[in-house]
Amino acid sequence: MTDTTTTKPEAAAPAFDITTLDTALTQAGFVHNGQPAIQKAARAAGVDARSTKRAYDRAHQEGKAPTPSLCGKLAAVLPGTPFAEAWAAFIPAGDAAAAELSAAADMPAGMRLLPLDHIAPSRFNPRREFAQADLEALAADIRQRGLIQNITVRRPAGDTAEISALRPAEILSGERRYRACCLLRDRGHWPPEQHKPHGKVMVMIRDCDDTEARAIALVENMQRADLTPLEEARAFVELAEMGLTTGDIATRICRTTKFVTNRMALETKLTDEARTALAENRLTLEQARGVASIPREYQNDMLITAEGCGSDIDVRRYAVANKPKLSDMAFDLDQWGDSPVMKVDGETYLMNVERAKMLQEAEADRLAERLRGEGWYDVSIEKASWFYGAETPPGNMGKSEVRATIYLVTRYGTGWPVLKVQYTALGKAADQIESPAERAEREAEETREKAVTAAWIDLRDQVRAAMTPDTAMRFQMVMMVAWHNATDLYAEPSDDMQKALIDIFGADIVADDDGSLRDLDDIDINKAADRVLAMSASAVASNWCRLMAAATMGEVERAWGRPKAEAPAIARIFGIELPEILRPAPDAEDEADE
Repeated sequence: MTDTTTTKPEAAAPAFDITTLDTALTQAGFVHNGQPAIQKAARAAGVDARSTKRAYDRAHQEGKAPTPSLCGKLAAVLPGTPFAEAWAAFIPAGDAAAAELSAAADMPAGMRLLPLDHIAPSRFNPRREFAQADLEALAADIRQRGLIQNITVRRPAGDTAEISALRPAEILSGERRYRACCLLRDRGHWPPEQHKPHGKVMVMIRDCDDTEARAIALVENMQRADLTPLEEARAFVELAEMGLTTGDIATRICRTTKFVTNRMALETKLTDEARTALAENRLTLEQARGVASIPREYQNDMLITAEGCGSDIDVRRYAVANKPKLSDMAFDLDQWGDSPVMKVDGETYLMNVERAKMLQEAEADRLAERLRGEGWYDVSIEKASWFYGAETPPGNMGKSEVRATIYLVTRYGTGWPVLKVQYTALGKAADQIESPAERAEREAEETREKAVTAAWIDLRDQVRAAMTPDTAMRFQMVMMVAWHNATDLYAEPSDDMQKALIDIFGADIVADDDGSLRDLDDIDINKAADRVLAMSASAVASNWCRLMAAATMGEVERAWGRPKAEAPAIARIFGIELPEILRPAPDAEDEADE
């Protein structure tokens, strides 16, 4: 049986014309000393220049084109140009290099396929931390579906050469995607099915300087909410160091100038310890803003306090809680020099308490010298914890008749003094300060107070002389109408007490329409007193005993919630057998005794 199977002939290698390639090199600008330079094209393609030159020369000698792979790499340098067409002519149809070149030719302007080793992370990326778990998840997604979103890169900074492994493109945005692809490569899972046969990633190449590169990386991360406040702060400061104002930065990231200023303060004003507390979430962002407004030398002492504050203004207020106000000082801010201050709620606070104290005492010395020079009598300086004196000198007396005392008043236990001057008239000259009308009014008030005191003393003595058991019981009964209780003014009256008061004094005096006891303000005590005075001695004794019994029952009822130690006393007084369950244990009695 005859075998009729035919084998498809391989595609014939295209004829090689070195002149065409030399012309293409020259037209594309790959020349050296006026001659075509294949080495420059090789470097642009990211391949070894020396081996490419040897292959090119050998092809020239043998009249045979270089390998399709090399032709494809050189053609991909300038896709869609005569240079690319000249090299593509020597790639057999159906070859992988032809497919890759075809894909490159269909790409929009600025798009390229690059191997992973032709790409490098950016030194301007504000993001410093990449969670391993997030990278693992992203790598698994890329392995399954391929790299859906392109990586944006720029050519090597300050380098006019083409992108290569030695001069990789610098990532502007997409470093997480790049790291996930590298993770797949290191584990032997690269390239995914979608990236075969070329095994490269699609990138968009942008031409930009360092400032623009930093801004692009910053905006890309902020739009994804990937940056921490500290990473944003660091990025803003770096942009500012490159010459951008806070307004320029705010415009580029579409935020307010205040937002940029507040973020930058986290980097420029916080101490290392405070930044660590923010990074570890021991401080909230708002608390950190408050700490950033505190002078650096005082921040670390405020960290624990700041962690308990609810807002940045609370942090600021705690920071100046025991600091002197400039408005309380006798010196001005010029004398304060470069020592730290804080402005909170419209007040200027001086952070260095010891320096404030020293300047205040020096100002007291200068004031004393000035007052002595003005002729005031007996000028002295004293320290006090409070001040009650007159700060205005008497206008109708000469300076030689008034003592001037300068007080350094340390208020509320703070370490800083407030300067006060007390003016005191000497000896009998005090009569000259008080007008005759003022003196008469003062003496009349003093006389009245003495008369009221004497009248109360006389009333007390008369009551003591007239006191009998009967009058004492009558008086206590009237007081129980006011108190509603014999022993506790603020206790609620018991049911027994309410019934006894209404029965004895009548509902018309002590009860409201609903039968409840009236408030003291609504009871006519004089009517209650008249009703008691109208009772016989035996009725007084009987009613007084009933009221005292009701008050006693109120005390017994309130004792239910008290320690069991009171139960034996109640039982013994009333001669009652105490149940076993109410008898306290010996140790409980000991504790009660203690």
